[in-house]
Amino acid sequence: MQAIQQTERTIPVPSTWSIIGDVAGRRIVRGVLVIQAIENNNVRGTINFRGTDLPISGIWDENTRNLMFNTAFASFSGQLLVFDQLAINTRHFVLNGNFLMNPPSLQAGEFGQWVGLTSTTRIGPPQFSDPVPTSALFLLSDMVYGNPMHFR
Repeated sequence: MQAIQQTERTIPVPSTWSIIGDVAGRRIVRGVLVIQAIENNNVRGTINFRGTDLPISGIWDENTRNLMFNTAFASFSGQLLVFDQLAINTRHFVLNGNFLMNPPSLQAGEFGQWVGLTSTTRIGPPQFSDPVPTSALFLLSDMVYGNPMHFR
């Protein structure tokens, strides 16, 4: 008889992500995304770009590793990439996607790209090897673990 293997969710929960985004090619936002819970593929958390936590609600698809969520001002969609950095025993989680600004934002109708990063200690053998550019990891790691003034 074969043992049933439990599969864990790819995205870490709870987790805190550093976020950078641009509209029309200009980097205009830096912030923090907090994923508090994922229950029945429904995502709850907050996002903070200018000192105020805004609630998010969204959907996580484990099969496609896609995350979609909405705030009061924007709609976000992103794809999860996971990269094990064996030399420092770290697993990096990178969300990369697009967003659309919605009313009542003054930028309603504009769109852009966003990327987010969080990391954990890698436990067990390497499992993931999505291609992630190292320069993005350094920039986002500095935002997560470096100077807190990046978020002001």
